[in-house]
Amino acid sequence: MSPDEALLAIQQEMDGVEWTPDTLERIAEIMVKAGYRIRDCNDVDLENENG
Repeated sequence: MSPDEALLAIQQEMDGVEWTPDTLERIAEIMVKAGYRIRDCNDVDLENENG
């Protein structure tokens, strides 16, 4: 999935609907499919921990 395709998919998820936690989950899934790193607050960034 290209960045442009991801942006369009996110826009389609958000347009004209009430946003819920499920909306955020679907957006995160789209971003991961497009190759973006999405972490939650419990994930550790080893680069920052070691540097």
